[in-house]
Amino acid sequence: MATLSFHAPPLVEKKIRHAAKRRGVPVSRFLKEAAEKEAIRETASFGAAVKKYAGIVRSGIGDLSTREGFGD
Repeated sequence: MATLSFHAPPLVEKKIRHAAKRRGVPVSRFLKEAAEKEAIRETASFGAAVKKYAGIVRSGIGDLSTREGFGD
């Protein structure tokens, strides 16, 4: 498993430590779970952003079920 590190201002560090303590988990687990949630949210946001463009490209082929030789 990769190790990541970052620099946090003192106030942010204090908030992170306080939040981890409230949850009763180590700071490392708290940060890992927060990063995972953000990565999932980011991926979901990308999917939602490109969804509106789905199907706008025309291939010139109509409904494939009406194409000659389909399903033979």
